[in-house]
Amino acid sequence: MLSIYWDVAGAITREAAPNNRYQAWIDTYADPAFGEAVARVIAIADAAAATATPAGRAAMLSAFGRSAQYEWLFWDGAYQERGWPISG
Repeated sequence: MLSIYWDVAGAITREAAPNNRYQAWIDTYADPAFGEAVARVIAIADAAAATATPAGRAAMLSAFGRSAQYEWLFWDGAYQERGWPISG
């Protein structure tokens, strides 16, 4: 998931209008320190995958795919200025 932020922030940095309302988000995720943290997390996940069973790796990939979908839904909702319905 973190690599998605890093990749998207890099692309947005090149194309975004200056001082837009998402600038703080862009600045955070485009920072090289964030990129270094991403690389460390990816290395940890890769090490875990290397010792996992095929079923474990499949579960890891499935979880990553689902989390990417949820992140997309969250950010798309923010962009569309949707509410965040919470029932309790």
